[in-house]
Amino acid sequence: MKYKDVRILSFIPCNRHFLRSDSLSDNEIFAGPDCLTVRSPHGFKSLQSPVGSFDVKKILKILPANQTPELVLVYADNEQRNLPKNLGALTAPKVLVLPANAQISKFSKYANEESFDFVCSENNREILPFFKNAGIQNAFWSPALSFRRYSQPVRLTPLQQIVYNGTAGDFSSYSFKCINRLHKVGIQLSMVNCNSQEASTLYSKSLISLNCSKNGEMNNNFYEVLSSGGFLLSDRLCQNSGLGLLFDNDEHLRTYSSPDELTELASFYLNEPKEAIKISRSGLKQFNKLLSFEKCSSRFLDFVFNKKIDDLFKIGSCSANVSFYESLQQIQNERPGTKVSISDSIKGGLNDQKEDFNRLNFDESRTTELLAVKVKDLEDINFKEIFQKKPFEEILVLDQTEHLSREHQNKLKKAGLKKCGQSRNNFEFKNILKTAKNLPLSIFESFVLQLDKKGKLENEPFIQLAELSLKQNKISKAELLSQKVLSRDRSCKRALEVIQKIHKKTPLDLNLISNPAGLRTGLTDYPMKILLVSNFFPPQGFGEYGRFMAALSKVLSERGHQLYVLTANQVQHGEKPVRERGIFRSLSLNGGWQDGKVFTLPEVRSRNIDSKNQAILRTHIRAFTPDVCLLGNIQFLGVSLLKEILNHQIPVIHYITGNSPAYAAKDQPLSPLYFKAVTSKNALTELHESKFSMDHTDVIIPGAMVDFYNFEKEPSFDKLKIAFIDGIQIESGLHLLINSLASLKNSGLNFTCEIAGPVVDENYLNQIKSFLIDNELIEKVKFSRGVNPAGIREVLARSNTFVYPSTETCASGISLIEAMAAGLTVISSSTGNSEEIIEDGVNGLLFSPNDNQTLTEKLLLAAKNKKLARALAKQGQFDAVNEFNITDSALKLEEDFRYLKTFCEPIFLK
Repeated sequence: MKYKDVRILSFIPCNRHFLRSDSLSDNEIFAGPDCLTVRSPHGFKSLQSPVGSFDVKKILKILPANQTPELVLVYADNEQRNLPKNLGALTAPKVLVLPANAQISKFSKYANEESFDFVCSENNREILPFFKNAGIQNAFWSPALSFRRYSQPVRLTPLQQIVYNGTAGDFSSYSFKCINRLHKVGIQLSMVNCNSQEASTLYSKSLISLNCSKNGEMNNNFYEVLSSGGFLLSDRLCQNSGLGLLFDNDEHLRTYSSPDELTELASFYLNEPKEAIKISRSGLKQFNKLLSFEKCSSRFLDFVFNKKIDDLFKIGSCSANVSFYESLQQIQNERPGTKVSISDSIKGGLNDQKEDFNRLNFDESRTTELLAVKVKDLEDINFKEIFQKKPFEEILVLDQTEHLSREHQNKLKKAGLKKCGQSRNNFEFKNILKTAKNLPLSIFESFVLQLDKKGKLENEPFIQLAELSLKQNKISKAELLSQKVLSRDRSCKRALEVIQKIHKKTPLDLNLISNPAGLRTGLTDYPMKILLVSNFFPPQGFGEYGRFMAALSKVLSERGHQLYVLTANQVQHGEKPVRERGIFRSLSLNGGWQDGKVFTLPEVRSRNIDSKNQAILRTHIRAFTPDVCLLGNIQFLGVSLLKEILNHQIPVIHYITGNSPAYAAKDQPLSPLYFKAVTSKNALTELHESKFSMDHTDVIIPGAMVDFYNFEKEPSFDKLKIAFIDGIQIESGLHLLINSLASLKNSGLNFTCEIAGPVVDENYLNQIKSFLIDNELIEKVKFSRGVNPAGIREVLARSNTFVYPSTETCASGISLIEAMAAGLTVISSSTGNSEEIIEDGVNGLLFSPNDNQTLTEKLLLAAKNKKLARALAKQGQFDAVNEFNITDSALKLEEDFRYLKTFCEPIFLK
């Protein structure tokens, strides 16, 4: 038989243009979902077949007798767009050509069901032994059979340095690690995503052509680079891939076994281009010698029709289990470098196939990441006992293609294990640190370091290690571990306690945590009885103003004044503490917030609430007999309550939040005992423009507990760690920050963001979360609801950049001061108090309200210019401590109270 006359029917899943340019014979017909039906006087040239599964008899009926096939080829595809069935109706030899990275179990089943006579693979030689095990004895390797060759002129002088055709992959992939390593050491890489013809031209022009296989297998990049005369620098493939049978390392190409070795080889050949060119010439010569189309097609047809084949392309059998093999393949692809420990019952089954997993670490050290077992091992294995000998993170049951039986799942559950994500038969400990607690210290430490390297740990295990090390008198290790914790969370009390025990002194931070006031203040010479009245008081409330009033009352108490707080009880905005001294939540509100919007009760009901509140106020005034009153936010309380206080001849300082006292100008009391304090010059101007009387009005900039938020240790600026602290509502501008985060992600910037604050508008929060999910940002953003000062301190301790995108003109900016005191780089919208606290480019960065693009630019500036970010943070911290201390606010308040009290003192005439 002359092969050029053989009638061949080839089922292909792609356009004819993407397959080999030459035909195996003059009488080859191509059929596929992307082929056009073309007929000549002598018969069909090509046929369009249905997409997916179809009966091959429908194609045979169309063909004339003179085109009855003598050989049928089925080029399978992983998407199964080309799946001819009922092939048993054909008497001609049938060959299944496997796609790249074919799933063994799926295609071996298809090959047996359709009675294929031969199975061959062009790229994945390593999987062919499994097809022999499945009963298909004629399994063979046919590299580059369908590869479409584009010959290129020999380039004496390469035009580009390094080229890579493909994508970097996700963060955990081997290709990403390799490419990222090149970027880190400053080696320029030209990344493209083009077709084979364009790629071949690029390879011939470039000094180095980089390849990184998906799973250690041959791929078309090998054939494209070598046939184009390019110099191939590829990852080291698995032993059974067949690369070593065709090409020699150092002579025809170069291989690397790690990202570090890649950078070394790339640097060497960039400096020694003649060596690269020499190898490329040798590689081209070897390719033409072994893999020209004439030789590939002749070899293929010789085996199909005459069973003749070189030993080079023969395939042996194997004893490994398909499920074992495919599971380990998946792990190697998704998590290269994983430390795997396999049970004794598996070791014998892998045999030579173990060499196919050169990116896995079959670890025999004390700790590992993955324990691979057989189903039968679950009958008598004691996982806790094994864990004590060699701790691991995860168990993989390998030889089970479906879900484990309920019986086996219950056994794992009793052992303290749970299903791991969506994986079929992967399990992990419910509380791995609790399980690991009883390990010897040295093993526990190595296990913790292993988990930490993968970013799976918070601070707890390191604190445990530090405390255990201190008990065993390993002082230096205890201090090192404590400092590691403090570098992540500067407010960690237990780490500070270890430092205290080592150095026999109390760190400043520990004093502040133990005594949250921690205020630089002294006793007043003029103690007063102060009644504080406000609609909300922490832990109930929405944000920074209530937090400021609570802190202010604490300062005044520290200075020796007697504080008496009268407020409302709004459990929907925070639980009432079990015990509160001097705080009475007896008032009622005539309105509130619903779905982020303000509402007011009907007028009749509001009048009843006002009358009730006035009666309650009179009772508390009689009980406390205050000297003065500090009035906070009276929204939903009404001006009648203020007038009731003045009727008792009690001096009132109304510390107005924002630019409105929550009543109309016509309702302003004209009593000389009434004093208005506003938070900024901007608020003072707006109050004046709103026709309020300016008598007895002053600016008292609200400070913060700067000592409490000030840390001895500066934050780490290794990457952008953003904090947002405010009520979750549209006025807070959180949507501006979220839009900027999407822009940061698209620019490739590494960052995290923590959002802390009470939820005012649940619908708004849901919209924010939906946007995060849609833009794949949810993993980078952490939410902390309704935080108190200690919680805010912890959020700031984990961050290095604070964003305050508020759109409110009445924003007090207290959060800005807290963040500045904590040593963070502050980026704020120019609203409310911000411009009186932040000097753009000196102690922080400002952007126009609602200007999302400028916010993004400021964030990028802080991320890329770490020197500037540190300088802004240091100046901001200095200004917060020296200019915005809440003690100064308290002293100014005392001074105004003493002034007001003079209007209550009797005047004696001489």
